[in-house]
Amino acid sequence: MRFYKILSKYLDKKYFGDKRPVSLTGEEIYKSDLWKKENHPFIFKMKNSILSIEVFFERYFIDKIKFPLIFYKNAIRDKTHIIETGLKKGHWYDTTTILKEGIFNQIIFFVEHEAKDEISYYKENKNTDVFDDYPEHQIKTYKTVLDVYEWYTIRKPKLQKEIDHLYEILSNLTNKELESNNISKDLELSYFLKKIGKSSMQEKEINSQIRELESTIDTEMKEHLHNIINVIDSLWS
Repeated sequence: MRFYKILSKYLDKKYFGDKRPVSLTGEEIYKSDLWKKENHPFIFKMKNSILSIEVFFERYFIDKIKFPLIFYKNAIRDKTHIIETGLKKGHWYDTTTILKEGIFNQIIFFVEHEAKDEISYYKENKNTDVFDDYPEHQIKTYKTVLDVYEWYTIRKPKLQKEIDHLYEILSNLTNKELESNNISKDLELSYFLKKIGKSSMQEKEINSQIRELESTIDTEMKEHLHNIINVIDSLWS
């Protein structure tokens, strides 16, 4: 559209002098009295012909030249068609896990990259009167997205760390038990098969804590997933 704008400026200045509009393209051609067809049929026809030619040229030539670059950027460099899950490569995951992790990782991308400036501005000013005139749904969206982001990046790893620590304690108890009973690695499986349902009080307590923490993560995760769905259409509006 650059050629159209340059030529428009020339024609405007030549035929209208200082009366030409500041904006030289788009709807103002039809809104301004200066551009009525009956007032200046030649200029009107010339400007619209130039615009039509340039739109045609841009649509059928420039866009095709740009396409390989756009394709490379979106498909190869940024991979915008792929949802990053954050899951380790080389492992098998069921659809439920892929969906959950994919959604949360898209929120991470939204907060840290796509809407980084907007979210940072909200975090810095959420307790001030800056957002008094903002649409209520937009404030709710920022709050929800930030809550989900902080849960997934701070609270969930903390809970998972507690679970891992408890499993480590169980493993240490198991190793001590094997050593005290002189159980070799070859007989380890048969030993535990015999022991099923005969866990010590300490082991039962630890397993109970693990189940409670895993249930907490599952419940909170589902709650945050519902919250994401509720604001998914207003991330940018």
